[in-house]
This record gives sequence, C-alpha cells and structure tokens, in this order.
Amino acid sequence: MGRGGESPNKRRINAQRNDRQAMKNERRAERLAAEAAPPIDEAEVMAQFHQLNELRAAGGVTDDDYERQRHEIFVLLGLEEPLDSDARPTHDADTAEST
Repeated sequence: MGRGGESPNKRRINAQRNDRQAMKNERRAERLAAEAAPPIDEAEVMAQFHQLNELRAAGGVTDDDYERQRHEIFVLLGLEEPLDSDARPTHDADTAEST
C-alpha cells in the first residue's frame, strides 16, 4: 500500500526533513567549492589585465582574444561567472544586440 496510510502531519514532517537535508547538502557543496579554490594574487592578475589592455591598444591582440582573456581574468577576480565549456562569449553578445 502506498502513502494512503500516512497522516498529513507525517508527510509534512518528512518533507521538512528532506528540505533541511537538501539545504545542508547545498551548503556543504558550496563550502567544499570555496575551500578548493586556490587563493589568487589580485595584484598579479590586475597586472595581467593592464598588460592585456596595452596589447589591445597597440593592436597586438585581436578583439576575440581580448574578450576571451578579459573574461578569464574577470572570472579569476570573481567579477563574472564562468561560461560553459562549449559556450562562446560572442554568442551572448550577438543575442543581446539583436534584442
């Protein structure tokens, strides 16, 4: 026999228990991800970004390469979210321009 024998109160308690467990698992995953991230030298990353801007101004880097490298630096600094491995930054820009 299925759930017909359970009282509504028992189902509510079980649902609350499952919700608490899901939240606990999510917090644990976030904590592990934060601990796994190596610390970055922000000054060094900013120096890389400065060098990238100088290369772009001198014409030493294409716009696509500049955008890709800029995005990678911003992800390291926590300013942008990482893209999916198959996604291209220009795809989102093309979509945004057409709307």
